[in-house]
Amino acid sequence: MTKKANSEVRTIYTPQGALTYELFRKAVKNVNLRIDREGRVKVSANPRVPMSFIDGFVREKERFIREGIENVRKREAERGGGESGWESGRQMLVLGSPFILTVQEGKKEGIVLKAPYLYLQVKPGAEEGRREAIWKAWQKKLAGKILEERLRRMERMVASYGIVCREMSIRRMTSRWGSCQPAKGKITLNTRLVEAPVEAIDYVVLHELAHMKYPHHQQSFYDFIARFMPDWKERKELLKGII
Repeated sequence: MTKKANSEVRTIYTPQGALTYELFRKAVKNVNLRIDREGRVKVSANPRVPMSFIDGFVREKERFIREGIENVRKREAERGGGESGWESGRQMLVLGSPFILTVQEGKKEGIVLKAPYLYLQVKPGAEEGRREAIWKAWQKKLAGKILEERLRRMERMVASYGIVCREMSIRRMTSRWGSCQPAKGKITLNTRLVEAPVEAIDYVVLHELAHMKYPHHQQSFYDFIARFMPDWKERKELLKGII
């Protein structure tokens, strides 16, 4: 959750993935929801309405929200905005926290985080694909730092079992969070893991480390994970909707 002057940006999780909306507290009678022309979800509610009720209201409207966002993207593509979606207003996740993409043109290129916005700086006249390239380069650099930290932390947790990662690699994968080669002592992790909360990252890292001892998905493998992480199923749920 991130806050600004008169609103807060919240993210809820459903079986279909994360849903982010901006909540405005106003003197209104009903809870109101709309999707603006950039595909952002706006909710207004009276200050007396409990947060749990508002989150539940958004969950009930999930189908309407996802269809509305998709319609906005289709209209943008038809107007010549392209299909990449690298326009201001897009939701970006960094360690589980939602940020609103804001594209800025200037002399420098890079990413600046200032909640609730993620400023993507690009040079004037740059091709559309340059925006994605800047994001991926920044994400890979962040992944190198965060994933190394989480791996060493999880390694210490299972050290008494003789589990050691001799080599870690990071690359962008389209359908897997990680992989393990027990014979080589090598673990490969998905760059996009840094979009997920740290709790979910730790689950993936522990999962791959466990394969060093249990190169299968039998019950003994999951029992081993549960020994260190009893809530691993809940953590795994946090990964849904990211890839």
